[in-house]
Amino acid sequence: MYVSILNGRVAQENWVPLQRSFEREVTKNPPKGLMDSYLVQSEDDPALWQVVSIWATKAAFKEFLKTDQADVFVELLCDGGTVPHRLGFVTISRYERV
Repeated sequence: MYVSILNGRVAQENWVPLQRSFEREVTKNPPKGLMDSYLVQSEDDPALWQVVSIWATKAAFKEFLKTDQADVFVELLCDGGTVPHRLGFVTISRYERV
């Protein structure tokens, strides 16, 4: 598995559009290879948001980056006044409560 975390600041007027975009682009139209994804907002700094995505493989994530769908979140996070950045992580270990 591969984990991608997109971090950025979001202007308050874009909080709802970001949530709607997540719903439209991820929940209703998940990219191939996406296993799980979360849109999270910091309690300590409400303008700070992350899109945390878990991919079946790094290759699936790399294919997603080539699509227009990947740009939707970057554009909304740019509106917060900072350039968003993305971090990638290789999964070393996992626990899942069943």
